[in-house]
Amino acid sequence: MLQHGVCPIEVAKSGRSTCKSTKCKEKIEKGELRIAKKYMKPDSDVEMSSYYHPECIPIPKEFKKNVEDFVAEGIEDETPTSLLGTQEGVQRLVDLIKSDRKSKNDKSAEASGSKGTKLERAKAAFAESQRRVMEEDGEAPPKKKAKKAKGEPKDDHKTFDNLTDLDRSRGDIYAIYAKMKIDDLKDVLRWNKCFLTGNKDFLLLKCIDGHMNGRLGYCPSCKYGRLKFPEDHRDGERVVCNGIFNEEANVRQECSYSCQVGDAARLKWFTEKPTEEEEAQMEKEQYPEKAENSSVALKMADCLGSVKFDLNSSDGIKAAVSEYLQLCKDMDVDVPPDERDAKRAIGTLIISDKSLTAAEIAEEIVKKFGIKKSEEEIEQRKNAISSICANSANGPLYEAFLELGQLYSAAGNWNAANTYNKVCAAIKDLEFEITEGNAKSLHKGKTKVPGVGKGSADKMYEFVTTGTIQKLEEKRAETA
Repeated sequence: MLQHGVCPIEVAKSGRSTCKSTKCKEKIEKGELRIAKKYMKPDSDVEMSSYYHPECIPIPKEFKKNVEDFVAEGIEDETPTSLLGTQEGVQRLVDLIKSDRKSKNDKSAEASGSKGTKLERAKAAFAESQRRVMEEDGEAPPKKKAKKAKGEPKDDHKTFDNLTDLDRSRGDIYAIYAKMKIDDLKDVLRWNKCFLTGNKDFLLLKCIDGHMNGRLGYCPSCKYGRLKFPEDHRDGERVVCNGIFNEEANVRQECSYSCQVGDAARLKWFTEKPTEEEEAQMEKEQYPEKAENSSVALKMADCLGSVKFDLNSSDGIKAAVSEYLQLCKDMDVDVPPDERDAKRAIGTLIISDKSLTAAEIAEEIVKKFGIKKSEEEIEQRKNAISSICANSANGPLYEAFLELGQLYSAAGNWNAANTYNKVCAAIKDLEFEITEGNAKSLHKGKTKVPGVGKGSADKMYEFVTTGTIQKLEEKRAETA
């Protein structure tokens, strides 16, 4: 634990940590309060954290009869809103610690009368709706299961009490897709760029979710990977990204992003086959940077008009470099900030193929450097990266290794790229903060973390002590 046995209380930044209480063992959802007990891992200098719901935190013997003293002396406030800064906040925490935590199953039983997945509750709502219609028409529900007509969904619905409006909305959507054959369901998912794996129930879950919330968008971490429901957790509560397949290199670029389904990006859902125009728009949504780059390159070409540069003379090359650099500044192209470096990079690109037209040179320049990100976009990406990590303090380190992997990927070194992607996956799952004191121990002995080798551990140490990685700076310079 921390000095004097003080336990920090904080807001969970992701839904990855699990309550360590033997009576609970449930996930601590993103945004929920959690209390950490800190301790040193045996035979190492690695500080570890065990997280608890406030209702589940073990209270030291000396505070068993006075929870108020435990909150005052044993809890350190690390919440963004300073929960313990007001008497109301203190009382709220005291009441939480004194209460008995109800499990998710208990809450589900209270809300819907029983356990059940989203799909099971949707089926139950659909069955309830059918019974209501029959009763309104004066027909008694059949006592025995009648033989179903071909194509009609099986009556395998569980019974639930107190179905919610949300369950009934899903039930209405279930009615749309339940009679479809598997091939028809796959067609709908194919129109929406969704994965086609799984049995009929899994396909139904995807269609219901997409129809209700919009099709799943793209990964904010690797940018181009498609989000999907994981095969090993078909409850519809989380989505993941497994990366993308690079057809040019015939290799998969791995990604380890995951989030709660409510936090996933959403796009338009299609109930009919998209038109060619809609297909083109979907392509832009998957590769927004590519679309933006093309737009800027066209504007740059328009500004140049029919101008021609004499690329066979040094004066002509200098004139071309100066003209393109000014256009890059005017259109927020992300060229190197140092003007000499920018001119050198643009000049190298221009003379690499003197047969290119002015418009084609503009396209190559924008493709190479991209467009500058706004502060809001940068902040959004940082928040997305931090939310990936079990310990948000490891977000910047995760981002550094992610960029390193992407740079190696762009250079065609897929083995190195996937090595760093595996390191990202390891960083993502660590519940303790990687620090100067523990970074180098993560590749060996009892403190070894799977996926982390000596070289990666050394780079982690370099980053937490200097704020950067020399190899990362070198790769950035190579692509500048």
